[in-house]
Order: sequence, then structure tokens, then C-alpha cells
Amino acid sequence: MHTIRLAAASLCVSIALAVPVPAQEDPLAAANSLIAAEKWAKARSALEAIVAGDEANGQAWFALGRCHQQLGETEAAIAAYERAAETGAPPPRSLYYAARVASAAGQGDRAVGLLRRVVEAGGAPYLATRNAPEFEIIRQDPRFQEILERMKPCNSEEYRQFDFWLGTWDVTVGGQLLAVNRITQDYGTCLVREAYETLNGFAGTSLNFYDATSGHWHQTWIDNSGQALRMTGGLVDGKMVLTTEPGDSMTRYTWTPNADGTVRQLAESTTDGGKSWTAGFDGLYSLRADGE
Repeated sequence: MHTIRLAAASLCVSIALAVPVPAQEDPLAAANSLIAAEKWAKARSALEAIVAGDEANGQAWFALGRCHQQLGETEAAIAAYERAAETGAPPPRSLYYAARVASAAGQGDRAVGLLRRVVEAGGAPYLATRNAPEFEIIRQDPRFQEILERMKPCNSEEYRQFDFWLGTWDVTVGGQLLAVNRITQDYGTCLVREAYETLNGFAGTSLNFYDATSGHWHQTWIDNSGQALRMTGGLVDGKMVLTTEPGDSMTRYTWTPNADGTVRQLAESTTDGGKSWTAGFDGLYSLRADGE
């Protein structure tokens, strides 16, 4: 009898161990599910419980700000967004949402102050800020216009390092006119665009841009012979120096602004990994008087 009872008990234990225990859903994920379902009040309660036990949870504070915003709780929403900015959620995004709430509530001065903090935190949602209907009450405010100017993309001095190449140029080699090259800016100051055309019909274009993430300038060239070129580099002693990918064989282009307003463009190549360079194209750019 005892043997039977022990076997039955062992069987029960085995069955109990074999039955999987349902995994508990992450509280923040559960709260976000409520937000997705637009159950704002329930989500607010769930998020308030989360931050009560974890005051440094920036994501929960940001989500809580959204709930307060949707429920029309202006002060609570701004406070939650500011808390999110202090505790790990990206400050530019959190403070930007706080500014929208403040402006929508008619608190223009407060919205301006929050937007200034957005700029100081390194965020620049230029198009979103320019177009957001919540900022209608401050749209004509000079302070708002100044903030927008600071938010414009590609606004740091690095993006202007190739400005000396802008213009419509006659390109000569050895004193002989070879080509016309039109260098323009596009997308504000984010892109320098080249349109090169020789007298005998050879033509090409390049896109030149500064990548703030890598800290380098990049050029991609393509011409009507099908030749493509990709180079990377930056400003060196006032000259723009761009080079193809490192290797035994490389091409290097250098643009030098001269005191008289001309620009020299020198192409060089190497087959020994940069130990020695051979000069190739050596052109002089002179601004066209008619600009055409």
C-alpha cells in the first residue's frame, strides 16, 4: 500500500513538473498593449504602478506622459515627459512632446522654453516642429523662429567646409578651356551637387555630403562613360582631400581654394598603398563672369 502511494505521489510530482508555468508578461509591454488599444486610463494606472517601483524607468515615464496627454491632463503629461528626459528616454524626443502639450494648452512661453531645451539636448526635429499644429499659437513668435533656425538640419560649420567650391566655373588645364562645372547646394546645406561637362561631350555628376555620424565627407561620382568613383575624407589644412577605399591602388582628389578666388583640383593615384603618388588631372577653376 505504501509503495502504491509513493508511486502515485511521484507521478503527481512528475506531472506537476512537466506542466509549463505560463510566463508573466512584462509590465511595460502590457501597458504598451493597453496604449495600442487606446485604453488610456488603464494604461495610466499600469504605468503609475511601474514608476512607483522603478522611478528611473525612462520608457515608462514617456509612455505615462502619452497617457496623461491623451486624457487631457496637461501638467501631469509635461511632468512625466520631463521625468522621462531625466531618466533615460531620449531628452530631445521627451522634451519635444512636452513642448507640444504646453503649446496646445496655450502656454506659449513654457513651450518656447522646452523647445530651447530640445535644441540644447542635441535634438533637431525641424520639419516636425515647423509643421506641428500644436505650435500655431507661437508660430509667428520671433523666439520660435529663432529656434527653428537652430533646428535646421546640416546647420553646423562642418557642412560648410566645401562651400568654397560652390559656383559656376570654367575649368582649364594648362591654360586651355576644358569644361564647365556647376557646383550647387541642395536640401538646404546638406548636399553639394556637381554637374561637370566638357567641350567634347564627356559629362558626369557627383554628390558630396558631410556625414556627422562618421565625421567624414563623402563623394559619389558617376559619368556618361559608366565610370563610378566613391571617396571619403575631409578638410586638411584648408583643402578638401578625398580618397578611395584604402588599398594598394588608390585615387586621391584634392581641392585647394586659392587667394585669388580660383580653385585647383588635383587628381593623384598610387599603386603602392600611398608610398608614392602620380599626378593626373590638374585643373584650375575660375568663376564664370556670367554665372551661367
